[in-house]
Amino acid sequence: MKTIFTTLLAFCVISLHAQSDRSQFQFNHNQTVTYNTEGGNDGKIFIHTSDPVNSSGGDGTIMDHPLLNNNPNARPIVSHVWNGVVNNKISGVYYDAAAGRWLIYNEDSSVHTQDAKYMVYVPDSNYSIQHLATSTNVINAASIITNPLLDNQPNRNAVVTHVFVNERINKNIGLFNYGGSNRGVFFEDLTAFIHPSTYHVAVAGESGIQTFRIKSDAINTPFDCVRLDHPLLNNNPNAKLVYSHMWDGDYLDHVTYLYFNPTIVKWVICSEDSADIPLGNVFDVFVLDESMSVEDVNSQNSLKSFPNPMKDLVTLTSDQLIQEVKIMNMAGQILLENSFDEKSVSLSVSSLSPGVYLAQVKTDKGTESIKLIKK
Repeated sequence: MKTIFTTLLAFCVISLHAQSDRSQFQFNHNQTVTYNTEGGNDGKIFIHTSDPVNSSGGDGTIMDHPLLNNNPNARPIVSHVWNGVVNNKISGVYYDAAAGRWLIYNEDSSVHTQDAKYMVYVPDSNYSIQHLATSTNVINAASIITNPLLDNQPNRNAVVTHVFVNERINKNIGLFNYGGSNRGVFFEDLTAFIHPSTYHVAVAGESGIQTFRIKSDAINTPFDCVRLDHPLLNNNPNAKLVYSHMWDGDYLDHVTYLYFNPTIVKWVICSEDSADIPLGNVFDVFVLDESMSVEDVNSQNSLKSFPNPMKDLVTLTSDQLIQEVKIMNMAGQILLENSFDEKSVSLSVSSLSPGVYLAQVKTDKGTESIKLIKK
């Protein structure tokens, strides 16, 4: 990692990338946007595909998901997925307050590629960080993260995505261990880190999400892609996962993507420009464990619900003070909404039809979500 801290750029080069122009985020705030996903749209990791409706000719594609809609505090993580469409564009995420929607956008301001496919992970607030790079935590090509979720935990898996606030970062980014005590975000091209800039970082530990770390070697990278070997992924083309590059002595300045290779029946990580993935590169991978039932997942969260399945009344409890509860259907429509100031609250759900719902609960520590089933 020493090379990162020996490379600087002139201010004039930095300014070319630190753009604040949002003019390319073009779409009609009044349009109806529906899910464009495969294999379900209610999980913590889901698939989004751009199309003429959700991209509208701009450089962003609008996501539609109950964990994201009208939730500026969400921290989505995005990975490319290959579906026959080349999408060699560095991606970031952006929340449009007027529309109440999150977008995936091209950092270079180019028009969004139609049919581009993405995996999107919406981590719980207890297992994610919004990191702000500033002059005080930037060292040359990197920004050091100081947070209890990662401090002194070099082996804890993590994934990262850039968030547009007032700047575009047309840079491939990765994570690294800094001095064994902190984690950092770095630019793969080793240019001076742009600040201020903002990043979503998710860490291992959330129930229903399995994580692992893999290093490209002569066995799992016989050609240009890294083969991912995991019980939840093997022989499973419908798996849902995201990943990030983790520095371990090697740099990877390429846009990469996920692909389920039917010949070897494994998921692989490849470069959008068809460049080989060099041996020695490390990736942290987060996989949705769909074998966990609603009850299994809910029982491990600090947020609890009972009874679940529910009938006429549901009680929600939390270790934190519950400030607000929104119950939404799987299309993201808010059906019930109430304000509270208690650690245990009850709501009448007699007006709801039988089905699956999502309770979004705001506490004094952030926002959590929990699935509810109505009998």
